[in-house]
Amino acid sequence: MKYHTKEWYAKCQKANTPPFDTKLELETKETINQYLIEYSKNFPVEPDFMNLINKLHDSEVAFIENHGNDLIIKVECIEYGSIYSAEIVLKNANIIEHEHGNNLGWEHCELFPKEKGYEIHCLFFQYGTSNLFLLTAECDNIEIQNKEYYEQATQ
Repeated sequence: MKYHTKEWYAKCQKANTPPFDTKLELETKETINQYLIEYSKNFPVEPDFMNLINKLHDSEVAFIENHGNDLIIKVECIEYGSIYSAEIVLKNANIIEHEHGNNLGWEHCELFPKEKGYEIHCLFFQYGTSNLFLLTAECDNIEIQNKEYYEQATQ
Protein backbone atom coordinates (compact mmCIF):
# COMPACT_ATOMS: atom_id res chain seq x y z
CA MET A 1 0.00 0.00 0.00
CA LYS A 2 1.29 3.38 -0.93
CA TYR A 3 -1.31 5.58 0.77
CA HIS A 4 -3.70 3.46 2.82
CA THR A 5 -1.04 1.72 4.87
CA LYS A 6 -1.32 -0.15 8.14
CA GLU A 7 -0.07 3.03 9.86
CA TRP A 8 -2.74 5.09 8.10
CA TYR A 9 -5.41 2.63 9.28
CA ALA A 10 -4.14 2.88 12.88
CA LYS A 11 -4.39 6.68 12.65
CA CYS A 12 -7.98 6.36 11.36
CA GLN A 13 -8.90 4.13 14.28
CA LYS A 14 -7.30 6.49 16.79
CA ALA A 15 -8.86 9.59 15.19
CA ASN A 16 -12.33 8.03 15.40
CA THR A 17 -12.11 6.76 18.98
CA PRO A 18 -12.85 9.05 21.94
CA PRO A 19 -11.18 11.34 22.73
CA PHE A 20 -11.40 12.27 19.06
CA ASP A 21 -8.26 13.70 17.48
CA THR A 22 -9.17 16.31 14.88
CA LYS A 23 -5.57 16.70 13.70
CA LEU A 24 -5.26 12.96 13.02
CA GLU A 25 -8.63 12.95 11.27
CA LEU A 26 -7.46 15.73 8.94
CA GLU A 27 -4.20 13.85 8.24
CA THR A 28 -6.07 10.68 7.30
CA LYS A 29 -8.46 12.59 5.05
CA GLU A 30 -5.50 14.32 3.37
CA THR A 31 -3.99 10.89 2.62
CA ILE A 32 -7.28 9.83 1.02
CA ASN A 33 -7.30 13.03 -1.06
CA GLN A 34 -3.69 12.47 -2.19
CA TYR A 35 -4.57 8.98 -3.40
CA LEU A 36 -7.70 10.22 -5.18
CA ILE A 37 -5.65 12.88 -6.99
CA GLU A 38 -3.12 10.27 -8.15
CA TYR A 39 -5.91 7.84 -9.06
CA SER A 40 -7.65 10.51 -11.18
CA LYS A 41 -4.40 11.25 -13.01
CA ASN A 42 -3.75 7.53 -13.61
CA PHE A 43 -7.32 6.72 -14.66
CA PRO A 44 -9.09 9.61 -16.41
CA VAL A 45 -11.75 7.01 -17.23
CA GLU A 46 -12.41 4.74 -14.28
CA PRO A 47 -12.11 1.02 -15.04
CA ASP A 48 -15.52 -0.71 -15.01
CA PHE A 49 -14.58 -3.10 -12.21
CA MET A 50 -13.80 -0.26 -9.77
CA ASN A 51 -17.51 0.46 -9.31
CA LEU A 52 -17.85 -2.82 -7.44
CA ILE A 53 -14.43 -2.78 -5.76
CA ASN A 54 -15.26 0.59 -4.20
CA LYS A 55 -18.28 -1.04 -2.52
CA LEU A 56 -16.30 -3.84 -0.85
CA HIS A 57 -15.45 -1.99 2.39
CA ASP A 58 -16.27 -4.25 5.36
CA SER A 59 -17.23 -7.19 3.12
CA GLU A 60 -16.07 -10.58 4.37
CA VAL A 61 -13.26 -12.25 2.44
CA ALA A 62 -14.41 -15.84 1.96
CA PHE A 63 -11.18 -16.96 0.30
CA ILE A 64 -8.13 -15.94 -1.70
CA GLU A 65 -7.01 -18.75 -4.02
CA ASN A 66 -4.86 -19.38 -7.04
CA HIS A 67 -6.62 -20.92 -10.02
CA GLY A 68 -4.04 -21.57 -12.72
CA ASN A 69 -2.45 -18.21 -13.46
CA ASP A 70 -5.34 -16.28 -11.91
CA LEU A 71 -5.85 -15.16 -8.33
CA ILE A 72 -9.45 -15.18 -7.10
CA ILE A 73 -10.69 -13.18 -4.13
CA LYS A 74 -14.23 -14.14 -3.11
CA VAL A 75 -16.06 -11.57 -1.00
CA GLU A 76 -19.41 -11.82 0.72
CA CYS A 77 -21.83 -9.24 2.00
CA ILE A 78 -24.64 -10.10 4.37
CA GLU A 79 -27.71 -7.93 3.85
CA TYR A 80 -31.10 -8.57 5.43
CA GLY A 81 -30.22 -12.16 6.28
CA SER A 82 -29.05 -13.05 2.75
CA ILE A 83 -25.47 -13.59 1.63
CA TYR A 84 -24.40 -11.98 -1.64
CA SER A 85 -21.02 -12.88 -3.09
CA ALA A 86 -18.72 -11.75 -5.86
CA GLU A 87 -15.38 -12.94 -7.10
CA ILE A 88 -12.60 -10.56 -8.04
CA VAL A 89 -10.45 -12.38 -10.59
CA LEU A 90 -6.92 -11.06 -11.10
CA LYS A 91 -6.06 -12.41 -14.55
CA ASN A 92 -2.54 -13.76 -15.03
CA ALA A 93 -1.58 -12.55 -11.56
CA ASN A 94 1.92 -12.13 -10.22
CA ILE A 95 1.75 -11.94 -6.42
CA ILE A 96 4.22 -9.43 -5.01
CA GLU A 97 3.14 -9.67 -1.37
CA HIS A 98 0.52 -11.81 0.33
CA GLU A 99 0.16 -11.84 4.09
CA HIS A 100 -2.06 -14.75 5.06
CA GLY A 101 -4.77 -14.57 7.68
CA ASN A 102 -8.24 -15.88 8.36
CA ASN A 103 -11.58 -14.29 9.24
CA LEU A 104 -10.71 -11.28 7.07
CA GLY A 105 -12.69 -8.24 6.03
CA TRP A 106 -11.98 -5.97 3.06
CA GLU A 107 -10.73 -2.60 4.26
CA HIS A 108 -9.25 -0.70 1.34
CA CYS A 109 -7.83 -1.06 -2.13
CA GLU A 110 -5.47 0.98 -4.27
CA LEU A 111 -5.07 0.57 -8.01
CA PHE A 112 -2.14 1.64 -10.15
CA PRO A 113 -1.56 1.24 -13.90
CA LYS A 114 1.21 -0.97 -15.21
CA GLU A 115 2.59 -1.10 -18.73
CA LYS A 116 0.28 -4.04 -19.33
CA GLY A 117 -2.54 -4.22 -16.80
CA TYR A 118 -2.69 -3.18 -13.18
CA GLU A 119 -1.04 -3.32 -9.82
CA ILE A 120 -3.58 -3.76 -7.04
CA HIS A 121 -2.91 -3.26 -3.34
CA CYS A 122 -5.47 -4.62 -0.88
CA LEU A 123 -5.62 -4.02 2.87
CA PHE A 124 -7.62 -6.53 4.90
CA PHE A 125 -8.53 -6.47 8.61
CA GLN A 126 -9.06 -9.48 10.82
CA TYR A 127 -12.44 -9.45 12.54
CA GLY A 128 -12.24 -9.04 16.31
CA THR A 129 -8.56 -8.02 16.31
CA SER A 130 -6.37 -5.13 15.27
CA ASN A 131 -4.45 -7.35 12.83
CA LEU A 132 -4.06 -6.15 9.24
CA PHE A 133 -2.97 -8.08 6.16
CA LEU A 134 -1.70 -6.93 2.78
CA LEU A 135 -2.05 -8.35 -0.69
CA THR A 136 -0.18 -6.78 -3.60
CA ALA A 137 -0.33 -8.23 -7.09
CA GLU A 138 0.26 -7.31 -10.70
CA CYS A 139 -2.22 -8.62 -13.24
CA ASP A 140 -3.18 -8.26 -16.88
CA ASN A 141 -6.82 -7.50 -16.10
CA ILE A 142 -9.40 -7.61 -13.33
CA GLU A 143 -12.76 -9.29 -13.84
CA ILE A 144 -15.73 -9.49 -11.52
CA GLN A 145 -17.97 -12.56 -11.42
CA ASN A 146 -21.50 -12.35 -9.88
CA LYS A 147 -21.16 -8.58 -10.25
CA GLU A 148 -24.83 -7.76 -10.88
CA TYR A 149 -26.01 -9.82 -7.93
CA TYR A 150 -23.54 -8.20 -5.53
CA GLU A 151 -24.18 -4.67 -6.78
CA GLN A 152 -27.93 -5.11 -6.24
CA ALA A 153 -27.33 -6.13 -2.64
CA THR A 154 -24.98 -3.26 -1.82
CA GLN A 155 -26.99 -0.37 -3.28
